Amino acid sequence: MPISHDTPPAISSSSTYELDTMPQSESSTVRIPSSSTTDLPASNTLSTEPSTVFNTPRASTSLSNLVDAYKAREEGKKLSGEGVEWLVDPPSAVKEHDAPSSLSRLDLPSSPRSQETITIHKREESGATTHPEDSEQYIVKVEGDKDPLDAHNLPFAWKFLACFSVAFNALIVSSFGSAYLFITPDLEQAFGASQTVVTTGFVVYVIGWGPGPLIWAPLAESIGRKPVYIGSSLAWTCFNIGCARAQSVSTMIVCRFFAGFFGCACLTNGGGTNTDIFAGLAIARSIALYSAVVFLGPVLGPIIGGAIQTYAPSVGSLEGDTAGWRWLFYAAIISGAFSTLLYVISPETLINKRLQRRVKERRQRDPLHAPLYGTEADKHGMSTVAKMASVAGGAINMLRSEPIIVFVSLWQTTVMAIIYLFFDAFPVVFGLGHGFNAFQTGLTFIGCGVGMLAACLWSLTVDLHLWIRRLKRANMERQPEMRLPQGLMGAFLTVIGLFWFGYTSFPSIHWMVPIVGSAVYSFGALSVMLSTFAYVVDTYLARSSPAFAAIGLIRSVAIGVFPLFGAQFYLNLKPRNATLILALVAVVEIAIPLGAMKWGQRLRNKSHYAMKTT
Repeated sequence: MPISHDTPPAISSSSTYELDTMPQSESSTVRIPSSSTTDLPASNTLSTEPSTVFNTPRASTSLSNLVDAYKAREEGKKLSGEGVEWLVDPPSAVKEHDAPSSLSRLDLPSSPRSQETITIHKREESGATTHPEDSEQYIVKVEGDKDPLDAHNLPFAWKFLACFSVAFNALIVSSFGSAYLFITPDLEQAFGASQTVVTTGFVVYVIGWGPGPLIWAPLAESIGRKPVYIGSSLAWTCFNIGCARAQSVSTMIVCRFFAGFFGCACLTNGGGTNTDIFAGLAIARSIALYSAVVFLGPVLGPIIGGAIQTYAPSVGSLEGDTAGWRWLFYAAIISGAFSTLLYVISPETLINKRLQRRVKERRQRDPLHAPLYGTEADKHGMSTVAKMASVAGGAINMLRSEPIIVFVSLWQTTVMAIIYLFFDAFPVVFGLGHGFNAFQTGLTFIGCGVGMLAACLWSLTVDLHLWIRRLKRANMERQPEMRLPQGLMGAFLTVIGLFWFGYTSFPSIHWMVPIVGSAVYSFGALSVMLSTFAYVVDTYLARSSPAFAAIGLIRSVAIGVFPLFGAQFYLNLKPRNATLILALVAVVEIAIPLGAMKWGQRLRNKSHYAMKTT
């Protein structure tokens, strides 16, 4: 420790002080003897290499500068040098110069003290400078449970607006994706293209959802959810303008792909928004409602598409060809503009971005240490590119090494792909079989919507209550397999619903009977989706993002491809036989939840990523 003095030392030009450094040490000590003169060897000099951060003043100015240092110390001033912890305060007048390669002698004023000690810290190997001020006090955090910057403390109206904005955006993105399939006959006539080529516009739209978790989720964590939502909704709207004014099928396909790619940000980050503003069981309820809205989109789409295909007036022409189908994209443009406006007035919910206001205030209040202030994510978080690489790498590794991810992907893909196959099955069953027009055929999807709403209500009430009971019986030890009973129930209901629909899809049977069968199937399908979502979250915890990225990539590709052969599948095999084949596939998949409930813990304990339990 330094020895304090009541008076500054007497200055004598005849006294000479020697500096002895130890640059190889992690914390080198410089000794200043009081009454001796020693020539330093050439190897024991003040180093100017990056490993030592002692900036040596010019010899001609060292005496006056060090005198100023002693005076400053007596006045109680705290002076610091870059990367140096000074026990004898360094001179404020000393500026950083290009130091000589060696320094053997330095004349200093005499002092009655025996020695002074200066501790010099070595630079980090990474080249970063160690600041004694860089401590926890400069990390800006949430201050208490009632902190207004914590999104959990937002007024209910703002919470509702934030949730409604992302749910509405997800609804229109998913619904206008499936609505496209109901205007394909008009597009075939307008562009002179085949059904397969025109249907590609739907395929690329859904495939565009696949990379979403790899890009939009890490980007939102870095720059905030609100900018990503606004940019995504605006881009989706603009590419729908391109679809509305398309003059060729190639333009339509390109614009549809980018509309799907940009529009899926709400599908990727919606769960994060709900987590930002809710806690406890409220998170489960809000995410269940959000998921129900997302899956209701494909059901609402046929109603919109059927109405436009049947009743929309002509709004233009392509060389004499009526173009009432353009109204579908005009409706999408209006909806997208409204969604963008909702995002503009909605609050930012990501805590790191909400705390930036406090960071700015602290920097203005303490300009001397302004660069040191920041949030935990600012100081220790990963860059956006690093986050994207981490999610992408994790997704690829999980697909290669995680059987849980493979089986969940297969299960989710099958139940959702069958929903999209209904877009081809219903026109055959109700259009050709019962003589319904496009709008009436679209209305038959209401049965699917009712089934999904019922599944959502079941999940929010009965299943949540049963899960809490299972948790209490396990002494509050959370096991991911506790989420699977709802999925097992859903697996049986999908089988029942498919057999019901298949055996009642004849013109001689009232059209309401197969609609009820589709409702039973949809109840089971959404139960499977909600159960597997919760199971993946509980299994992979902080690694859920790459897990969902892997599952979403497979699901998007499969869902997009199924409608390419759906119509031929039902026309060639007839509705009953085609549906029975799907029902047999669903029977086989009952083994997935049964196997997970029996061997899931063993699989998790062998996994590199999953939560381990005993």
